[in-house]
Amino acid sequence: MIPTYAIFDSIAVFVVLNKETFFYILEVIQYFFGGFMTIPEMISQSGMLTVLGMGVVFSFLVILIAFMKLIEIFVKVTGIDKDSKTASSAATVAASPGLDQAVIAAIAAAINEKQKN
Repeated sequence: MIPTYAIFDSIAVFVVLNKETFFYILEVIQYFFGGFMTIPEMISQSGMLTVLGMGVVFSFLVILIAFMKLIEIFVKVTGIDKDSKTASSAATVAASPGLDQAVIAAIAAAINEKQKN
């Protein structure tokens, strides 16, 4: 379907040249496109289009949220979010110079406890 504004832009050239041609083109437009819309018809159509567009966006967001929740459940069930290298994180803390052995043990215990949950 040809946008109405494109038709009126091309008609504007004929208005300057010939008034009868302009009215003939308007009759052709009414015949092929079913006439012109009134203002209430345009408002109702734009309202329906707005509601439809917001509904599409809302449903996409709901699907996106559901998909993200499914991925979260899948990751927790398979244990992908757990790091299997607990000793490496404790070794990194132990490699830091100037830390007391009690502090290192407390940090390692806290990391171990956090990873269990």
